[in-house]
Amino acid sequence: MGRQKTKFTGVYARRSDTRRFQGRPDECYDISYRQPDRRFVWEKIGWKSEGYTAAMAAEIRAERLRALRHGEMPSVRRRSRELTFGQAWALYYEKQLAPAHASTRKHPDHSRYDAHLAPRFADTPLSAITPLDLERMKQDMQRAGQSPQSVKHALAQVRRVYRKMIAWDQWFGRVPTDKVDMPEFDNRRHRWLTPQEVTLLLAELGRRSVQWQRISLLSLHTGMRAGEIFALHGHDLRLDSGEIHVLHSRKNAEGRTVYMTPSVRAMLADQGAAPGRPVFTARTGALLREVSMTFNRAVDALGFNEGIKDARARVVFHTLRHTFGSWLAQAGVPLYDIGELMGHAEEETTRRYAHLCPNRQRRSAAIIEAAFNGDALTAGHRSSPSALADTLRDLFDGTG
Repeated sequence: MGRQKTKFTGVYARRSDTRRFQGRPDECYDISYRQPDRRFVWEKIGWKSEGYTAAMAAEIRAERLRALRHGEMPSVRRRSRELTFGQAWALYYEKQLAPAHASTRKHPDHSRYDAHLAPRFADTPLSAITPLDLERMKQDMQRAGQSPQSVKHALAQVRRVYRKMIAWDQWFGRVPTDKVDMPEFDNRRHRWLTPQEVTLLLAELGRRSVQWQRISLLSLHTGMRAGEIFALHGHDLRLDSGEIHVLHSRKNAEGRTVYMTPSVRAMLADQGAAPGRPVFTARTGALLREVSMTFNRAVDALGFNEGIKDARARVVFHTLRHTFGSWLAQAGVPLYDIGELMGHAEEETTRRYAHLCPNRQRRSAAIIEAAFNGDALTAGHRSSPSALADTLRDLFDGTG
């Protein structure tokens, strides 16, 4: 396995007799240069299977020479023993997931790792996991009856681990998921609640937990996500103007304004959160981090999910947000306004409510016909804060 010159000055390649990559012998790239004392130095850069190329090696060599030219001794990193995927996962979980996971239940990522990733990759070095390995895992999971969504979650988890190792300077190679096609699936929820179901649900929650009745009322009347509600503090509320400033959304870094219905305003006034303090807290006084089982038990008691197998048709906490969007669409609120109220980052997300907008095409055609006939155009729904607030009041005030 002798060194062979490449087209880059001072960069050499060594072919392995044992390692293979993409069906061919793996190649390791070395660079050479002279120290100020004229001592000749060889430095190993890395393997092709780790994501290195001759061009990358040439860039590193240029950095070494630049440092020497300015009187700095190049720092040659001694490569520690490569992490296995299991070690990388343990580090990722310790630093990234565990600090934010307060529940006594196992984190979903941990369960997924135990079920699908650990049996295959726990003892495998990061450099040895190939796109073909992940394709095989994908196929095996599909044959075992796992949903496309579950397969995509497993692949995304692998990707997150690799990217964090790169960000933390624990890995300097490629991310194998970059060459794997993610499964496509439709996870759009089809289920929303009727006004009668909303009344039943809020009453059942009121018997079990006043706090979760209030949280559910807030999501129904504003379309706020669970995480946005958990992050609300007293200074985010404007009871005088009836506005809530949502500043803690993982979907929209800019935040947004949502409008209180009279029921929400009365509820929040009674809640009485002080500035700097969370509006809703766990029993320990800490921030809420996940939806309580109280909500699921109330749904089960009402039989909303009885006999339903399709996850998209089951009632979960997110169904309250979907109900908000669905009712607005059915009331004729323009899709743009629905997207603004719900904080959608992409227009495509809002378009899922388009089929609920009543007679959109016919109404548009009538407006065009009136314009060409010289008739006066009706304003219809106006996109203004006061108009949106009035619409919310009319739709939701009877469900508080």
